[in-house]
Amino acid sequence: MDTNAIFSAIVSQPELHAKWLNTLSLMENTGARKISASEDTETVTYIILKHAAEEHRHAFYLKKQLEKLGENLCPTYVQNYLLAPRESRFYLNRLDVEVCRYLKTELNLSGKELRFAAYLLVTYAIEVRADELYP
Repeated sequence: MDTNAIFSAIVSQPELHAKWLNTLSLMENTGARKISASEDTETVTYIILKHAAEEHRHAFYLKKQLEKLGENLCPTYVQNYLLAPRESRFYLNRLDVEVCRYLKTELNLSGKELRFAAYLLVTYAIEVRADELYP
């Protein structure tokens, strides 16, 4: 995949560029919310709190970049302001479900152990994908 050509095509079209940034922001925000939702109420660690905060910061930063493209471009995450809205919204959920299914089946995990192991594997999978996008 020639990411430079893809990025050049995206940034050459302001509306597409705005939707691209907004979609990335949505996914970062979704990740932050999923991290927070998976936290144990008593044993949440500094590292997990920091990770959730970083994902929220990434979502905010991407929204901030939209301001450079023009006023009121993609102000929310409603469908018409996103690329592939359905797929973008459900990508992390689908990944989470598949990882949990694997951990239950292969390692017989449940409860807190399942949530934490799923958090680690999903985070790893996302970071591997992000390395392709943000080399």
